[in-house]
Amino acid sequence: MNISIIKNHVSSLFVSNGLKVRKAAKTNTQTANDYILMISNVTEQYEQLEYSNRHSVMLTMDVLVTSQSELKAQQTMTKVQEVLFSTELITGLLEQGINVSSLKLISVVDDTDPDASLAINTIMTTCQINYIARPTNNGE
Repeated sequence: MNISIIKNHVSSLFVSNGLKVRKAAKTNTQTANDYILMISNVTEQYEQLEYSNRHSVMLTMDVLVTSQSELKAQQTMTKVQEVLFSTELITGLLEQGINVSSLKLISVVDDTDPDASLAINTIMTTCQINYIARPTNNGE
């Protein structure tokens, strides 16, 4: 299934670019210079191409950064977007047999808190990756 290949590839690119991907937890302790980076809401939508045994696939993915420091959240999200829209991403997916036809930034949403002592600053980017896929044995 391509959804896990793409998510793992994005996660690996983040790590190779010095970013730490974390899972959400009930209690996340962090300092002002720390951040939490998560990949979530990864979904795929398939559409059968006319006169073909291939599918057009649209994958959407949210990448979320949260930090006590607004500056740290912004700096981290800048690095995230550099990775998401790099040629490394497309080249790596192509090497794994995923022919990316387009990569789009769907939205960027932020929620910042001016009170630095209690701040939880969050920035979320939603991106879309479109590619063509052959159906698998089970018809997906």
